[in-house]
Formats: sequence, structure tokens, C-alpha cells
Amino acid sequence: MKFRAVIELNGTTATGIEVPDDVVTQLDSGQRPKVVITVGSHSYRTTIARMGERYLIPLATEHRDAAGVTAGDYVTVDIELDTAPLGGE
Repeated sequence: MKFRAVIELNGTTATGIEVPDDVVTQLDSGQRPKVVITVGSHSYRTTIARMGERYLIPLATEHRDAAGVTAGDYVTVDIELDTAPLGGE
């Protein structure tokens, strides 16, 4: 499923994307689901984390660079459950 979000800067270099509550609910896999995220043409595996009242996914420098995005950009995020076996890509 897809949603639009802004890439948030937290601190000096850490960035993340807020995942809407209804997206987490639709994934139907608990509050820390393993997911595959696609931003632009770049995909990576990660886990949704609950931070206070929000759900967030990290967007490390290597993933920002690969996707050609930066903090403050509005992006379309394609998110799906990560069903690959542990260690699989």
C-alpha cells in the first residue's frame, strides 16, 4: 500500500518517516512489523517502530542517497510486509 509523507529530520542527521496508524492497522502484523519500503525506485527492509504516539520508519543516509531524497522532501512510500526468510533479500 502507498501513502505520502514528509521525511523528518530528528537531531542533526537522523531521518525518518511517520507511518499513519491506519497503514499499521492494515498491515495487521502487530506494532513492530517487518516491512519492505520503497521510496522512489529504491527499496529496503526495515521495521516499523513506535515512538511515543507515532509509528516511524528509519531512513538512513545510504537509503536517502539511493532514493535521491533529503529531509523535508514529501515522498510517496510504498510499504508491504516483509515475508522473506531471515537473511533473505
